Amino acid sequence: MTQRLRIVYLIDSLCDSEGTTVMHVRRLSRLLNRHEFTSRVVAMCDEPGDSRGSGLTCPVDALGYKPGHPFAIVRARLRLQRLLRTQPCDVVTVYDRVARMTGLPVVHSVHRGICVVNTRDMGHGMTPDDLERLRRANEAAHRFVTTSSAVAARLMRQEKVFRDWIDIIPPATTIVPYPARTPESMQSAKHSFGLSQEQRVILLDDALGPATDRTCFLEAVKHLSPHHPHARFVLMGKGPLEIRNALTSEAQRMGIADHLLFVDDPGMRNTWMLAADAGITVSHYEGAADALLRFMAAGLPVVTTATGDNPETVHHGLTGYVVEPCEADALAMRLHLLLAGGDLAREFGDAARQSVEEEFSDELEAKRYSDYYRAIVWSQISDQ
Repeated sequence: MTQRLRIVYLIDSLCDSEGTTVMHVRRLSRLLNRHEFTSRVVAMCDEPGDSRGSGLTCPVDALGYKPGHPFAIVRARLRLQRLLRTQPCDVVTVYDRVARMTGLPVVHSVHRGICVVNTRDMGHGMTPDDLERLRRANEAAHRFVTTSSAVAARLMRQEKVFRDWIDIIPPATTIVPYPARTPESMQSAKHSFGLSQEQRVILLDDALGPATDRTCFLEAVKHLSPHHPHARFVLMGKGPLEIRNALTSEAQRMGIADHLLFVDDPGMRNTWMLAADAGITVSHYEGAADALLRFMAAGLPVVTTATGDNPETVHHGLTGYVVEPCEADALAMRLHLLLAGGDLAREFGDAARQSVEEEFSDELEAKRYSDYYRAIVWSQISDQ
């Protein structure tokens, strides 16, 4: 194969620029070797001409599908048919639920290359009707790519996908060139937020998202606060105001509201990373561990719950700690070990950053996908 492979990424929407799918597609379209690949992104639910995909370094098309609108699905499918006929490609990679349920049958009817489903979630919130529609749509796919064995098991259990059809490619994150984590740089970052050097900072990312076990988190803060009265837990990420208000009310009832800080500005994330002493995730379920990887890439020691692929991402006792879900006392105890032992936290943080560089960098992910796309296309050519 000497000509460039043409890849189309079919997704739901580009609206959430910080969303897992958009960030993943942005990385691949930027990092795949342009002498070997061309990329194109098609957003099912965005309006044609929408500029929200301008951050991508490849052509973007939008199909204008609005769920519930009369004839919207017919119009969107016709646009997708026309696009695939006029812009031939070798591989279509389909993400997200709407794109899979409405777009996969069209891809199957028009596209003559490989169709890959890329799913990175644990299926939270799917109704029986969703699952039935996904099972029918899955018949149009040749392969499935997931980030971990946990997501693969969910695919087999809920969507009845055969294990032989599933390939696992680990998740990745962009390694930001943070300043060295010295006492001076951390102190400067803390001072920029009005905090003193003695105030220990623990980051909780996507704190208001549906996967976060906020009850376990608050109980852990309550356990920890007598031993670390100056600790501040920074809850990062946007979410419904009613969830934030409920969380604040419960923290006030428990007497720990002064330990919480809410941050919904993504532009401040890197500074908080430098100011932090540790990062945590407290999840009911997990697909791709994006928050964990960001913490580790910043050189933070981490504590996480044993859900999804978290145990595959964090090397327990080397780059952080893995605790059982809903075990607030275990979460608090592991955090106490990190906050009380400066050398241990520093060693974990250094090992975490090295682990990301060696196992989860975006350059390594791009190479894995590059090899994968070439292999499945070559396999199809060999079978013909």
